[in-house]
Amino acid sequence: MQPNQGNRASLFNDAYTHYSPAITGYLETKGVQDPEAAAQDIFLDLYEQLADYEGTLEGIRPIVFGLAYARVTAQHRHLRGLPVALEYSADTDERVSAAAEDAVVGLDSASHLLEGLVAEQREVMTLRVVGDLSIEQTALIMKKTPGAVKQLQRRALAALRATALKDVQYA
Repeated sequence: MQPNQGNRASLFNDAYTHYSPAITGYLETKGVQDPEAAAQDIFLDLYEQLADYEGTLEGIRPIVFGLAYARVTAQHRHLRGLPVALEYSADTDERVSAAAEDAVVGLDSASHLLEGLVAEQREVMTLRVVGDLSIEQTALIMKKTPGAVKQLQRRALAALRATALKDVQYA
């Protein structure tokens, strides 16, 4: 045990008891997402710094608030770079065109369109659209890599779009 270890634990306990309510309040006023969790992290950081500390309880105040300030600054910098999350609502979705998969499934002659595809493309489209399988699940079934399945799907959708456009032009 280090010579300062007993004093360190006692000083940490006193600092936590004395300053944690103020730190949590500070974090709340600064808009930190989870102020209690952030306060716990700050006090864990403080505990590490107390290994070499030889001052008094009052001297810990600027240290702990400095840690809190750094945490707030770091969180705001991090959040500034993140996009704002919005909830999806089908009622307010203003997109005009349907997804390619929806267009394929919605056509009366979907089976006719699928017949024009290469066998592997047809299999991918059937598993992905009709079977509602993920790319990874489709890759396992077809014994292909996920990248190969994505490529097959991309080519199949391009072929289906071209065929659908031709049918619309001649109708």
